[in-house]
Amino acid sequence: LSSSGLTESYFGEPTWRAMSEWADESHDRGGLVIVPHFPWPLSEVFAEIVLGKVDGLEVWDFWTPTMDLFSFGEYYRILNCGYRTPLVGGTDKMSAGMPVGNVRTYANIGDEELSFDRWSDAVKAGRTFTTSGPLITFDVEGATSGDVVRLPAGGGTLHLTSHAQVVSGTLNRLQVIQNGRVVAETLSDGGQKSLSLEAEIHAGSSGWVAVRCSGNDLAWSVWPQYLIAHTSPVYLDVGGLRPWDSSVANYLVTTLEGGIAWLDTLATHESEQRHREIRQIFRDAIDQIRKIGE
Repeated sequence: LSSSGLTESYFGEPTWRAMSEWADESHDRGGLVIVPHFPWPLSEVFAEIVLGKVDGLEVWDFWTPTMDLFSFGEYYRILNCGYRTPLVGGTDKMSAGMPVGNVRTYANIGDEELSFDRWSDAVKAGRTFTTSGPLITFDVEGATSGDVVRLPAGGGTLHLTSHAQVVSGTLNRLQVIQNGRVVAETLSDGGQKSLSLEAEIHAGSSGWVAVRCSGNDLAWSVWPQYLIAHTSPVYLDVGGLRPWDSSVANYLVTTLEGGIAWLDTLATHESEQRHREIRQIFRDAIDQIRKIGE
């Protein structure tokens, strides 16, 4: 769904709906709400995350084998401010030349019978990984994607294991990401069908840990994409404190204020009442960020 403004909507279309409103209506009907093409189009996406209106963020632009991409960087920033939003993948099937499942989501439903509700619940719980081919698992002291590991004030050291494998192509790196940084990795210059690692992770403060894998081989369809998989995080709760990066919080506020400026100066208003109601969503998100940072 889209409303108002390029590039997904029509030039000059009135701003008649907020994505946040559609998200609320979907939840009221038992739906699953995903932000496609994260982080684009920025601005209101941050409001949706801050206000808890979405169940997952879709990342699928696997353009580099190292995964040093803007989309992942923005996802890490969100996590570093304590916004626990799962990671998902999607095909973006815009033509017959794109195979369904080119990028996809795996959600662990455990021993439950497969149904949309069970799969949807697993996505909301963060038991997911996004992938263009590789299968990936990890374990942190018995916890996995979506779980919370609680440690006393001062933190502690955790044992992590991970395994990734592919059927087609090879993998060159398996990495542990903690609070946005690579803290452990297994590398293979020549590439292998599977990679594993074990690592000791020190958590001195609250944050998160996830794993990702990638290879130098390309999977071709409408456009080339590297073989990549990335899990949703295990969250680390140290002393009951929320992760908070004040510089990221300021960035979120600035981006949301930019959204308000767009609404006030460039957007085509359907009506003044609609303008005020949509604008308030941005203000509510800004107020919440500032309240947490006090």
